[in-house]
Amino acid sequence: MNTHFIARRRESDQKTQSVNEHLQEVSAICAKLAGKIGAEDAGRLIGLLHDFGKYSNAFQGYIRKDDSRDQKGKIDHSTAGAQQVWHLFKEYKIHGQLTGQILAVWLASQPGGLLD
Repeated sequence: MNTHFIARRRESDQKTQSVNEHLQEVSAICAKLAGKIGAEDAGRLIGLLHDFGKYSNAFQGYIRKDDSRDQKGKIDHSTAGAQQVWHLFKEYKIHGQLTGQILAVWLASQPGGLLD
């Protein structure tokens, strides 16, 4: 099993960033920003899950290919986090379900803006 999952590849020198490193960095930024309104934990969770789908075989196949530009935008990596957060929160009656729906909509929308 490959333990180095790639999140990003810099075009200038092809240097990669691991999914874990990327999610941890974004989580810290989101926690700090959301902390301004008292929602640090929600920001941390959103940061950890926003690119959760980059752990998928489909995304890893895409990011590792030299001709990946042809597939840009065609590999789903955002809905995995939305599905995970919904799965975690749906058990908690109306408040948990509402929270899960809000977070899931944001996560599913993050690459291209909020869904209509």
